[in-house]
Amino acid sequence: MDPSPPANVRICIACSSAIPQDANVCPECGHDYRPVMSGMGTMHERGPLPMLGGAVIAASGLTQVLSGLQTVADNVSPSPSVPEALMRLAIVAGSALIIVGVIAVAGGVYALYRKKLAVALIGGVLTTGVAALATLTTLYGVYTLSLGLVGVILLVGGREEFID
Repeated sequence: MDPSPPANVRICIACSSAIPQDANVCPECGHDYRPVMSGMGTMHERGPLPMLGGAVIAASGLTQVLSGLQTVADNVSPSPSVPEALMRLAIVAGSALIIVGVIAVAGGVYALYRKKLAVALIGGVLTTGVAALATLTTLYGVYTLSLGLVGVILLVGGREEFID
């Protein structure tokens, strides 16, 4: 006796019933043989753009965090040559740089893992916008602006690779 099923029939892995070879669902137990779309769908080749964009945006954000820390540190101690109101304003501006820098670093990390394109772009756009304001006064602003713009362009170029 031959225990193998005919060529156009297969054995259900869930209930051991004989089912047609082309069946998507077992008629006896309902076991689904269709591929899961998130894991078995068409895979396209992953390119380097999101990772490069994320790294660049994270570097830009880190630059802003360091610049913000330096600004705060420079204005914490009273100085006879700088008015107190100006020092307080500098501390607020430095704190804002730190916050935006942290958001940019987080966006860069999201981009590295190709998750949540919106968060990655927010980080890139924020760091670019703040750097555009700082470009008027510092060399760091030119550097950060350049990094932010390059990062956003890379993210947009690799947007199909993100899992949202």
